[in-house]
Amino acid sequence: MKEALRSIPFYAFLLPLFFVLHGFVELWSFHSFADYLPLLLLYTGCTLIVLLLFRWITGNWRKAALITTFLTGFYLFFGAIFDFLKAHSPFAALYKYSVLTVSFLILAILLFIWLRRTTSSLYRITFFLNLLLLIYLGLDLFTAIRKSQTQTSRPVITAPNAANGIIADSIEKPDIYLLVFDGYSSTYGLKQFFGYDNSELDSFLISRKFHNLPASRSNYTATVFSMASQLNLDYLTWLDARKFMTKKEYAQCAAMVYDNEVMRVLKNNGYEIANHSIFDLKDHPSYADQDWRTIHANILAEGTFGSRVLKEFRWMFTVYPALAKLMPFFTYEDQYVTVKQLLNGIVQESSIKSKQPKFVYGHVLLPHHPYYRDKNGKDRSQEMLNDPNWQDGPDNPYTGYIKYANTEIRKLVDSIQINTNGKAVIIVESDHGFHYEAPPEKKHNVWYNVNAVYLPNGQYGQFMDSITNVNEFRIIFNTLFHQQYPMLKDSLLRIYH
Repeated sequence: MKEALRSIPFYAFLLPLFFVLHGFVELWSFHSFADYLPLLLLYTGCTLIVLLLFRWITGNWRKAALITTFLTGFYLFFGAIFDFLKAHSPFAALYKYSVLTVSFLILAILLFIWLRRTTSSLYRITFFLNLLLLIYLGLDLFTAIRKSQTQTSRPVITAPNAANGIIADSIEKPDIYLLVFDGYSSTYGLKQFFGYDNSELDSFLISRKFHNLPASRSNYTATVFSMASQLNLDYLTWLDARKFMTKKEYAQCAAMVYDNEVMRVLKNNGYEIANHSIFDLKDHPSYADQDWRTIHANILAEGTFGSRVLKEFRWMFTVYPALAKLMPFFTYEDQYVTVKQLLNGIVQESSIKSKQPKFVYGHVLLPHHPYYRDKNGKDRSQEMLNDPNWQDGPDNPYTGYIKYANTEIRKLVDSIQINTNGKAVIIVESDHGFHYEAPPEKKHNVWYNVNAVYLPNGQYGQFMDSITNVNEFRIIFNTLFHQQYPMLKDSLLRIYH
């Protein structure tokens, strides 16, 4: 056995196995290992092709395996390397794509030259790498076995409530529309960021008998964390917000949105669920083309070099349509189409009559970057879409897109109120405020979010102007259904990602 470990480079194929197994263990309970088999087969097949190529070039299996493993390792673990450097490096240059890629290429060329010239048998390094990967795999297998015995399912959050989530039959159960406009700063936030007056939206909502909450703030500065907290009526107590977020934290939050407390309470009391959001909900998958918001086995692939480059430099493929057809990735145009689909879907939902009350979750990437339209409602050019730089002052791409967002919000609210005869609860809010490349001196404004509530009974006594999202449904449920959720202390947590 020792001789085989010295002479046969098993490690070339153990590396992709370790990558997939380690990801499976890290994201435990989201999928079965069988869900990851297509990725394992893909990475193993690609490894075999590269190995055969270098075997032909070098004429030696061990040399071919070493350079193949170097290339494979960089490709598979690029995201982990990049995220580690971004979280811990004191120098921003160390986690630039150009620096990492050029450094890797130089090292790969030097390694290849050395392998071409060396007369070493490479027995010792082959033994070391084989043994190292076997140890790592053994540790992950042990962890998987231990988790299978102690962690049978994801934790379910149940917010303390003396009424136990039971809504009396005598209490009216109106339809509830939660309409989230991603990354929309409140009027106060827009004033602080850009000196921009957006009171036209507040005035419109007030004219439609909404109760506006001008000092509302989100608890988290990233979408999936904010929605996981709000829809479970609690803070993410398991999360250390001081640390750089990894795919594990994103997957955990996506799972909490998928099976959330708000939906459980309403379903248990006879509500239907209608999903017009960018998230998958339990038994109600999203029809939006937004795979990066859902829990799926390909989440492992999102950390690889190819996926990171496609995401970071997708603007290049937008500019060159011929390239876009060759690359499977989510484009800016797809996002714009999805926004329209979701908005239309919510309007259509409001026209559908049902014997049961329903909870409609609408969540659109509006006015989230990229900013497709200018202040006059005209489409912006591809070059303008691809420019993410911060622009100060009241006249900038974000505030221009706000005007388009306001047009859509007005149409949406009016349609829902007309189609439901004003009997549906409507919540118009955002998951967080503007934060896209905001300068450091403006960062304290990122939590100010849009928040306005329409209750058919007009009972707004429990709503505070400075509410945060975590208390939104606690107040909604207390007001509508005589529940007894205590209010939580308002805390603001920045997410590093």
